[in-house]
Amino acid sequence: MNLNDINKAVEFLKKIKKNDNVILIFHSDADGICSAAMVKKILPCEPLLINQPMPVDQNVIAKIQTTVPNKIIFLDLAVAQQQDIMKKIGSICDILIIDHHISKNVSNKAITHINPRFEKPDIYQSASYLTYQICSRIKDISEMLWIAGVGIVGDYNIKFSRDLVADIEKYYDIHHIQESFIKNVADIIEASRATKVLSPEEIVNVLYKYSTYKEFQESEEYHKLFQSYQTISNELEAILIDAKKAEKIGNIIFYNLKSKYNIRSPVSTKLGEIYPKKLIVVYQFMYNKVKVSMRAQNSFDVNDILRKATSSFKVSSGGHKEAGGVILSKDQWDEFKQNLIKIVNKKKEE
Repeated sequence: MNLNDINKAVEFLKKIKKNDNVILIFHSDADGICSAAMVKKILPCEPLLINQPMPVDQNVIAKIQTTVPNKIIFLDLAVAQQQDIMKKIGSICDILIIDHHISKNVSNKAITHINPRFEKPDIYQSASYLTYQICSRIKDISEMLWIAGVGIVGDYNIKFSRDLVADIEKYYDIHHIQESFIKNVADIIEASRATKVLSPEEIVNVLYKYSTYKEFQESEEYHKLFQSYQTISNELEAILIDAKKAEKIGNIIFYNLKSKYNIRSPVSTKLGEIYPKKLIVVYQFMYNKVKVSMRAQNSFDVNDILRKATSSFKVSSGGHKEAGGVILSKDQWDEFKQNLIKIVNKKKEE
C-alpha cells in the first residue's frame, strides 16, 4: 500500500466527528474483527458494529438504511465485488473500504477504496496489516500491535507483512509469530465463530476494552473463548480422522462436513495442509442451502475458479487466490461440483 492511499484513509478517518453516526461493517473472521477493534480505538465516536460473512448478506442494506449514517467503513470485505449492494449504498453517505481481496477500484467522490492489489495484483496484505498502518498514523496504538498480529496470522498473511511482523516480534520478544501466543489467540477467535460463545461484535469490544494482551488473558471473556477453542479442537480432531475418507476426484478433494458447528474454514485449512497440491472443497448442507469453503496452497487461483464455476448462477462468491467461499441452493450443488471438476482438472492437464 503506497503512502498516497494511506493518506487518503487517514484523511477520511480524521474527518469523523464525535457526534457522527458511523457504521463499522467487518468480516466475521479474526482479520475483520481485529481490524474493527483498531479502527474503533481511534474513532472519536461510538460506532455501530455489524459483522458480515463473505460475500456480504443483502440484509445489511436494511440495517444501513434504518440507521441514517454519516460514514460507513467496510473492513476486510470484498463488497466492491457486489455491484448490487454498492449501487444501493453508494449514495447514502461517505464510505471507506479497507480490503485486500481481488476487486475493481470503486473510488469516487463519496467512496475511498483502499486495496494494495490495485497497484500490485499479486500482493497479499491482510486488512489488519493495512488498518494498523493507517490507524497508527492517527493515534499511538502500539499497545494493540498484538491485535494486528492476530489478524495477520489469522489470515495467513506473513510474506508481504514482514515489516510489521518484525515490529511485533521485537515488541513482544517472540521469535516466530506463528508459534506464539498471537497464533493461539487467532485460533481461539476462529473457534468462537463456530460455537458463537461470543458474537464477532462482542469480541471487537473485548479487544477494544482490553487492548493489552495481559488484560485480555486475565478477562472472563478470554476464558469463555478458550473453553470454546477446546471444544472445537476436539471436534476438529475427530473430523480430520473422518476426512481421510474424503472424495478425491483428480486434483480436487471434496469433503462433506457433518457437524453442528460452523467449522468449514478451519477444516478446509487443515486439509489444505495435508494436501498442499490439491484444491480443497469443504461443503455443508444446511436446510435448503449448501455452504462451501475452498482452499488452495499454491497450484490454483480459488477466486478465479469460483467465478467461473458459478458464472451461470445468481450467487455471490467471495475470496482471493488462496481461499474463498460461496453459498448455493441445494439444486445448484451437482452442477457446481461438475463445473469445478471440469475447470480444475482440465487446467491441471494443460
